[in-house]
Amino acid sequence: MEAQTTPRSAAEEPTTASIDELEEDDADSGLADDDEGRSTLSLDEDTINYQVLRGRTYHNSYSESTTVYWGANDKPQSKAMNSYNDTYRDFTGRMQRAELAPDIQRVLDIGTGTGSWAVQFGECFPSATVIGTDLSPIQPGMVPPNVFFEVVDCGEKLPYKDNRFDYVHMRFLSGSIRNWDSLVAEILRVLKPGGIFESSEPSPVIETDHGRSDENSACQQLVRILDEYGKMVDQTFAVVRNGLQEDCMVKAGFTDIQVKTFKFPLGQWQPDENGKETRPWAQGMMDDLEGFILRPATSIGWSWNEVQVFLALLRKEIMSGKMNLWCLHKDVWGRKPHPTLET
Repeated sequence: MEAQTTPRSAAEEPTTASIDELEEDDADSGLADDDEGRSTLSLDEDTINYQVLRGRTYHNSYSESTTVYWGANDKPQSKAMNSYNDTYRDFTGRMQRAELAPDIQRVLDIGTGTGSWAVQFGECFPSATVIGTDLSPIQPGMVPPNVFFEVVDCGEKLPYKDNRFDYVHMRFLSGSIRNWDSLVAEILRVLKPGGIFESSEPSPVIETDHGRSDENSACQQLVRILDEYGKMVDQTFAVVRNGLQEDCMVKAGFTDIQVKTFKFPLGQWQPDENGKETRPWAQGMMDDLEGFILRPATSIGWSWNEVQVFLALLRKEIMSGKMNLWCLHKDVWGRKPHPTLET
C-alpha cells in the first residue's frame, strides 16, 4: 500500500515545551544565539507533515531535512522507547556512564525522542539547562523549568555556537545518521573544552548465551531487514558492529575515550542459578515491534501481510522464554581536549 502524507493536525497531536512562555534569557541559556541567526525554537505546524503508513505515523522530513528516521513517532512507539530507556537505567543503575559534575550547566540531548531522558536528567541535575533536539516535536508539554525541546535535524550543522555545552548525550540513533564523522565533529565544536560527549547504542543483532540464533530465525531476519534498509537510505544500523562510535570520536579529536558494553536483555529470561524470578525485560518494546519494523520492511518491498507474519514469528521467538536473548549495548564517551598553549 502506498504511503500517504497528512498534516500533523490530522494525526496524534504532540506538543512541545513552550520556550517563549518560560522566557529564559538568551544570553544565559544559549537557546537562540545560533551563529547564523536561525531559530529552532518553533516550527510552523503547517510545515510539519507526518507520513501515515497503515495507521502508524512517521516523521516526514521538511524541506531542508537531510535525515530520514525509520521508527514510528506515535504513542505506541513512544511507550516502547520509554520502556527502552527504563530498561537501560534498570540494568546500569544510572542515566549515563560519564562522571559529571553535580553543578553541570549546559546539556544537549541529540535525538531526544519522547524527551524522557532529558526530563529525568533535568530533574537529577537542577543546575543544568537541558536542551533536547529531535526531528519530531513529540515531547511532553509539562516539563521541569530547566528542560527545553527544539526541532533540529542533526544531519545538518548544529545551530549552536562553538564551546557551548558541558555535556552532549546521544542514544538510539543507529540507522538514523548519514554521516557519523560529520555529526561527531559538530558535537566536538559545540562542546566546551573539557566537555564530554557520550554515545549509547544497541546492536540490532540478537544473540543468546550460546551465540547467535539460527540464521533462518526471525531474529536473524530482523538484522537482514535493517541492514538492507540502512543501505537503501545510506544510514547504517551496524554502528556497534563496525565500532563507529569510538572511531568517529578518535577522528574528531576526542581524548580519554572509554568504552563500556553490556548485554541488553530482551523478552522473558529464565531464572538464574539462585531461582530468581524472571521478568519480561523491555516489555513495552515487545508490545510495539511493528513500530520498529514496518517502515524498513515495507520500504524494501515487503507486503503488509508479510510484515505481520514476520512480526508474529519474531515476537514468539523473543517472548518464548526458552533461551535468554540479548543484544550488545555499547556506551562510548570521551572528552574535548583543552587547547594547547604554543610555546
